[in-house]
Amino acid sequence: MSPDKKARNLQALFEVSRQATANLDRQQMLEGVVQAIQDVMGYRMASILLMDKTRSALVSAAISSNLQGKIPLGDRVPIGRGMVGQAAVSGQTQLANNIRENQHYIRAPGDWDPGSELSVPLLAEGIVIGVLDVEDEAQDAFTEEDVQTLETLAGQLVVILEKARLFSDARANLQDLSVIYAISQRLSLARTPDEVLRVALHALADQEATYPPGQGTPELHELREVVYKLVAAYFEQREQVVEPPPLLTGRDLMDTL
Repeated sequence: MSPDKKARNLQALFEVSRQATANLDRQQMLEGVVQAIQDVMGYRMASILLMDKTRSALVSAAISSNLQGKIPLGDRVPIGRGMVGQAAVSGQTQLANNIRENQHYIRAPGDWDPGSELSVPLLAEGIVIGVLDVEDEAQDAFTEEDVQTLETLAGQLVVILEKARLFSDARANLQDLSVIYAISQRLSLARTPDEVLRVALHALADQEATYPPGQGTPELHELREVVYKLVAAYFEQREQVVEPPPLLTGRDLMDTL
């Protein structure tokens, strides 16, 4: 490997590592990684596809700027289809330095015909969670050292994705706690059973309105369970309240005696 190319590859690895500390938002991080591969390593296009929940398809999550708009985000690739699909199903890197000689190559949308393509699986504890796909117009674009660099970069990407997931979970938990606290405060101010039920229903409706149609079902189900418990606790506490005895006047005492 030439000194210039070695320096370029090291710079690419550094740039991806920098993304790990610069961004906690997953989408921003993914976009930063593919752009670094394009700008620093000089390839025509880089993209990241992530496994969907059903593990039946890869979903395009980030595409570098050269082909943004030509290959749509959200484009789905069935597992096993094309080089990225083969990387996902096999868990092994797929390299074609001449795509016309690769039996698995399938042309992507966007009128783009690369000369070379490299698809590297993203492996988390041996499980494929996505694919890093890099393409270039020229044939023989990837040397053995390039493959090693991009495989190392893919390993870094898995670590960054896990970090972003943990941050997202922590932020969601904090938001959930904030919502639950606000609802409990509103319930504590209610004075009658009817008012308690009205507050609970309005709180659930307000929260449901924050989600796009058809989304947020698991989160709303969990919130309903929490609100149900809060309301149940209110009524249990209300049943345990002992009414104070009436105040007795001096006349009442005399009559009692």
